[in-house]
Amino acid sequence: MNKWLALLVLPLPSKLKNFILRFLGHNIHKSAYIGFSYLNIDRIELAQDTYIGHGNVFFRLGSLQLDQGSRISRWNQFSSGAIYQGKIILKKNASISLRHYFDVCDLIEIGENKQNIKVGDKVIVMPYISCGQCIACRNGKTNCCTELRVLGVHTDGGMQEQISVPTNLLIPANKLSYAEMAIVEPLAIGAHAIRRAKILPNEFIVVMGCGPIGIGIMKFAQISGAKVIAMDIDSGRLNYAKDNMDIDHIVLAGETAVDIIAEITNGEMATAVFDATGNKEALEKGIDYMANGGRYILVGLSNGKLEFAHPALHAKETTIMCSRNATLEDFETVIDILKKGKFPVESFITHNVSFTEMIHQFDSWLDPSNGVIKATVNF
Repeated sequence: MNKWLALLVLPLPSKLKNFILRFLGHNIHKSAYIGFSYLNIDRIELAQDTYIGHGNVFFRLGSLQLDQGSRISRWNQFSSGAIYQGKIILKKNASISLRHYFDVCDLIEIGENKQNIKVGDKVIVMPYISCGQCIACRNGKTNCCTELRVLGVHTDGGMQEQISVPTNLLIPANKLSYAEMAIVEPLAIGAHAIRRAKILPNEFIVVMGCGPIGIGIMKFAQISGAKVIAMDIDSGRLNYAKDNMDIDHIVLAGETAVDIIAEITNGEMATAVFDATGNKEALEKGIDYMANGGRYILVGLSNGKLEFAHPALHAKETTIMCSRNATLEDFETVIDILKKGKFPVESFITHNVSFTEMIHQFDSWLDPSNGVIKATVNF
């Protein structure tokens, strides 16, 4: 490790650490710094000087949410270079406050806006900033804008007490509870995948991965009338899907999975298969569970190359599609489902703590045996 970066993992006063960074040419903002000890989280500093700019809204954070499978374990993948388990703390020019899932507790200031949102209203922040001008945006696919920026990844996110965002990212949510607001964004990703796949009533679908995104896909497919088969390597998560989401069919991933799915579907296999794992092995096996003429929807993100046997793909006339992020339409779909009480919010949020307790609980959330599906942090 660079000797100067090594200083950042020591319990030094924050002002001294910031001075060292600036001396070395690291342009660090107060809202960007997340302090860690070498092996365990030491502290998280909150922004003190967030400002409201033209066309922006200013509010205090109500809660943010994390999950074991796809988010907590990604502390080491953000562009700011923060790594939880003690390697590199910051990269050069780091200036990002992590975390993009959050709801709003206290709307402090807002100007004129098309949504007629007022100070004191509950709002959800859609964390995807699109340009509105590229070919994707012009075609209504703002979720894959060529200049897409995501709060907490490419710009400051929700791991701070106060934040300013453009008003066009706000969605009114006065009729939702704070718990419901906190899960709208991850559920919107599942809703988008279902919309992409054009799920039909009574068709069999397979969803690989019983994390928060996969569970959202399962529930929305179920609401659409599909027959859902859940697959995972973790029997505990499969039982969770069956007991809490009323999923009729659960399959433990492995050598017998193809035969079990064939039996469930009377030999026809599933007409739509969703991957919500991002795991290379799972992604490459998904075609085996798909019926001839079926769709394969890739929701999970893998950083590596994937290999498929072309004869198998071609023989089934496979339709492969990717599903990325979500649009305003997907957020509104989720909000409507939550308003109608069609999603079991209480069982979905498995862990909830205050901000002051988060540091002590964080390590345990990394352990799959603790059954974390969705953890929320209240500010």
